[in-house]
Amino acid sequence: MPESITVEHRADGLRLSYRWFSMMIIFPVFHVAIGVALTYYTLAGFYNRTLISVGRGTLGIEHRPILWFGNRTLQASEISQLYTEQITTRGKNGPRISYQLSAVSQDSRKIKLLTGLESPDSARFIERQVEDWLGIRDKRVEGELPKQRT
Repeated sequence: MPESITVEHRADGLRLSYRWFSMMIIFPVFHVAIGVALTYYTLAGFYNRTLISVGRGTLGIEHRPILWFGNRTLQASEISQLYTEQITTRGKNGPRISYQLSAVSQDSRKIKLLTGLESPDSARFIERQVEDWLGIRDKRVEGELPKQRT
């Protein structure tokens, strides 16, 4: 009897079960999936833009034209503060620094808005623009990247 088939003799009849994949097919499927994911990521990196829309009582984050995670719309009344964070990830080539724009909700939850920003100036600029538009007075948040002194 082949390993991929199981046989059950039951009171009401015979039941055969056949496994779809064997370990031999999982390995190449896994590699193909990684290749597809990397291709998708690369295409999104080259073609996508992030649109930040503020108005009519909402803050919208949209990544397009290629579908990507992180699209969201928040009610402006949900947001009490915006802030910029420095994110350090460690890899085999040493640490990598990026910046993230987050919001604090009225009930003190952290909401990630934009991740992977290359420059603290970009993150701070977006933070200031959105806060100004929504009428949010800037306050210090724990974990926030220190403001540059001018």
